[in-house]
Amino acid sequence: MDTGSHLLFGVTLAGLACLEPAVAQEPALAHAILAGTLIGSHAPDFDTLARLRGYANYVRVHRGITHSLPALFIWPILLSLPLAAMFGVWEHLISLYLWTFAAVVFHVFLDLFNVYGVQCFRPFSQKWFHLDTLCLYEPFLFGLHGFGVLLWLFIWHGNGGSHIGEMFALIYAATFLYLAIRASQRNRFVKLVKSELNLADGICHSHPIVQATMATDGVRAFLHFAQRIHVCWKEKNDGYEVQWRDVRFWHKRKLPFGVNVLLDRDMNVVSDTLGWDKKAWDPPYV
Repeated sequence: MDTGSHLLFGVTLAGLACLEPAVAQEPALAHAILAGTLIGSHAPDFDTLARLRGYANYVRVHRGITHSLPALFIWPILLSLPLAAMFGVWEHLISLYLWTFAAVVFHVFLDLFNVYGVQCFRPFSQKWFHLDTLCLYEPFLFGLHGFGVLLWLFIWHGNGGSHIGEMFALIYAATFLYLAIRASQRNRFVKLVKSELNLADGICHSHPIVQATMATDGVRAFLHFAQRIHVCWKEKNDGYEVQWRDVRFWHKRKLPFGVNVLLDRDMNVVSDTLGWDKKAWDPPYV
């Protein structure tokens, strides 16, 4: 999901931690857990630094090793130890670790529901897993958790923080109910996409013109994570244009994400462009 949502969920997980009496009673521990869940909720996306080496490299790296099984345990260790020292809560290190672990896991869990998906079972599997259920930004979830944070601020000052944990327990129950409802809609949308697109006509991987594009950096990066591939080509005055698309990002009968490769008449690569064929503010938001 988007960075803002992940950070917001980090805050609400800290509120949920108030179910523990020690967290509700000890400000130092509460602050340490808030720092742990806030940073932990974003830690897997530190792979954004891969953008410094280009978008194709970012596509290869993003939601890979930083979202893997070992990373689920390593991130909380890297965060909880210095936070325990900083806030002086060594006696509550296990609790701090577990809530930070929950933030990291919830981050990966939500990304799993996204169309883009995650390589969450590395190193045992390089496969991309995706449940095609949530958008990058979910207004309902953001509003629900944001409302909870506002109530927390009001209750914290007015009633000493009573019932904060119970309130966020209800919010998280509503969150998982919402996920279940959205997941139940998935099959209907998949059937709709299949009925709108004749995929068999577009899949021609063995065609020489298509084969001529497969060594490009953009296509290699695209094939690294693409799941439902649709590829087609058309002749142009000075050569050919090959379009690789992932059907997961279908929106309003268009396939806006993929790679465009231009070839000359001798099928030499002229250029390749990986990315979105849409405005940044237009859907789909993945």
